Amino acid sequence: MMTNYFLIIGLVVIFTISITIVSTLVILKIVSWNWITGVLLGTITSYTSFLLVSKSARLLIKTENHYFLYFMFLLRIGVYFITTVTVLLLNDLFAIEGFLIGLVNSIFYPFFKYKSV
Repeated sequence: MMTNYFLIIGLVVIFTISITIVSTLVILKIVSWNWITGVLLGTITSYTSFLLVSKSARLLIKTENHYFLYFMFLLRIGVYFITTVTVLLLNDLFAIEGFLIGLVNSIFYPFFKYKSV
């Protein structure tokens, strides 16, 4: 149970460091401000997909409804797809590089223990 807290603290530290680095690059005018919006959108997408995974795992254990699990899986794929298409179409507002940096948090999801869910 404590490993989840340490992992969450690690994710917050990674997010804080990446936002600090990107903000410094924007202040020094090395990159434009749309990198920050891309990082924020990628992080929001990443955390939303994690919430969908944890909710579907909890409800699968509680109700044993496999169709709901399929629905939540498709919903998570849809969240990734819609935000990726949004980033690609609105490249003046969001930077694809910042979006990919924001999605780095989703790499660490398999390390969460679902027994404590």
